[in-house]
Amino acid sequence: MPRNQFSPQEKLKIVKEYLCGNTSYIKLGRKYSIDESCIRQWIAKYKAFGEHAFELGNNNERYTAGFKQKVVEAYLRGEGSYRDITIAYKIHADSTVLKWVSQYNNHVELTDSRPEGAQGMVKIKGRKTTYEERIEIVEDCMKNGCDYTATSHKYQISYGQTYQWVRKFKEYGMDSLRDKRGRTEPVEEMSEVERLRAENRLLVAKNKSMELENAFLKASQRESFNAQLCTQIKDSYEEANGILGYRQMTIKLNRENEIHINQKRVLRLMRILGLKSVCRRPRKNYIKSTPEITAENKLNREFKSSSFGEKWLTDVTEMKYGNSNKAYLSAILDLADKSIVSFVTGHINNNEMVFETFDIAHRNHSEAHPLFHSDRGYQYTSKAFKKKLDEAGMVQSMSRVSRCIDNGPMEAFLGMLKSEMYYLKKFHTYEELTTAIADYIDYYNHRRYQKRLHCMTPMEYREYLQQAA
Repeated sequence: MPRNQFSPQEKLKIVKEYLCGNTSYIKLGRKYSIDESCIRQWIAKYKAFGEHAFELGNNNERYTAGFKQKVVEAYLRGEGSYRDITIAYKIHADSTVLKWVSQYNNHVELTDSRPEGAQGMVKIKGRKTTYEERIEIVEDCMKNGCDYTATSHKYQISYGQTYQWVRKFKEYGMDSLRDKRGRTEPVEEMSEVERLRAENRLLVAKNKSMELENAFLKASQRESFNAQLCTQIKDSYEEANGILGYRQMTIKLNRENEIHINQKRVLRLMRILGLKSVCRRPRKNYIKSTPEITAENKLNREFKSSSFGEKWLTDVTEMKYGNSNKAYLSAILDLADKSIVSFVTGHINNNEMVFETFDIAHRNHSEAHPLFHSDRGYQYTSKAFKKKLDEAGMVQSMSRVSRCIDNGPMEAFLGMLKSEMYYLKKFHTYEELTTAIADYIDYYNHRRYQKRLHCMTPMEYREYLQQAA
């Protein structure tokens, strides 16, 4: 089917089929029997004008000389390819930008597409004229201040004919008004100026051809690379059960494929593919308890740490399984490498679970004497827990009342665990839930890249800190 037989709705359908990322220009071209360059133009037009792009006319746009100059300068400054500039300035076809740049490079004056005098007047078709008539028309037009509209109506010729003849006369002289169609003047008959002009036109044509070829090649390479990225994004998304947002996806792609792409491209491709990370659910409020011992907020939201074992945070969170059965997770996080130092799960939120979490961390890192920060949960405000801290040579710090942000990094980890693991599926048994928790914490410590850790995992960053010390 020829290009002009596609309705606006059909063009829109083809464009959206391509943007879904499941096909290519070549496949679409074969499917609809259309040249792939047409599809490229439709996509560029869709990006510039949106859903109604194909309902707009292409031939009645009015561009001022100032606007054309602005577009040409943007291209020459290297702000993008012809297609990029076309989209940025909402022009219907990149060939229009190409024409303006060519005119500018050839020192042809950029003029208004339709000057003021041409509006509201009946359009006159062009007609054949003799050499003598063209001379008369040009002289009359120039005598009247180049009023192209009035001249075209006076001699019943098109506005374009009048304009082109005057332009030719100004640039090349009276001989340029001769009708030379079908006749190419031999080189030996040309004057030096004519020969140089002919050579210059040939050079410009070659450069234009090379520019178009290079632009097409770059566009093809970009589309091919984006198609590969879409496949990698979908594979990575499925591998991580949908927990990766565009930031984590960017880090993963760059680290594991030795490439360098920015977040904006990944975000754009994920939107086209309809992929996004799961959303977090609001944290529930917990019942307050009367503390036996309290401590000052010595951490004071100073969440930066330069070495492992300097500052530890802890908290307990609740999760459900089966028919509203409850399970609890107690964990300790190191602020330097953001790793989970130890964790324990249990059926009951009690002192034993919190104490065991502490004992594991202290036993595995007996040389560490960190500032130990928690909220004011009853386990942490007990005398028994304070005694454990004193015996381990640790200093206790507690969040202020109703100030969750005081324990922000710990809260952030527990929220991340729930959104990236717990909320993704229904857990039927306690064993199924605890296994998933252990697997996630292993993934978090050893395989989850973090931008704030220079795109390393927590355990990689701990090694980095130890080598730097």
